[in-house]
Amino acid sequence: MSGRIGFVTRGYLACFDSSGMACVAHYAPGAMVGLECALTRSPALRLLPMVESGWIDLPASALSREMGLEWLEHIFARHALGRLARLQAEAACNAVHQIPQRTANLIRRLHESEGREIRTTQAILSQALGVQRTSVNAALKALERDGALRLARGRMQVLDSEKLGRFACGC
Repeated sequence: MSGRIGFVTRGYLACFDSSGMACVAHYAPGAMVGLECALTRSPALRLLPMVESGWIDLPASALSREMGLEWLEHIFARHALGRLARLQAEAACNAVHQIPQRTANLIRRLHESEGREIRTTQAILSQALGVQRTSVNAALKALERDGALRLARGRMQVLDSEKLGRFACGC
């Protein structure tokens, strides 16, 4: 068994495939990252901290030695099923909802994780959504005009979470 397994302790991470082209998951505190790579010898995933984040990572071999391979395989199976469900939901969301609703939904998730002030950039949001920064900018400006957000360089403040929630797709 090779690789490392991480546990998100704070913040919010976007996870990209080995090519770095597609965001395949978002991880909030409590999530486990990299288990499938460690167990299947898949290429490592690239993590993008969307806000100030922290995680602990351990060598998969040490975790397997301490917890047992059977336990780790059981956790992997549960993790894989949950990840598959999240990927299906994300794909459906991308197919059905427009960029403004998806942007608002991502900000809503960050708000739940970070609180009222979110320190991130439009470039990071656009990477995580797989869209152009100008599209994210337009969505953020609409949210600001509506009174849901206040924007500043490198951060945003959620002024009205109910307005933000109404604008978000809710996926």
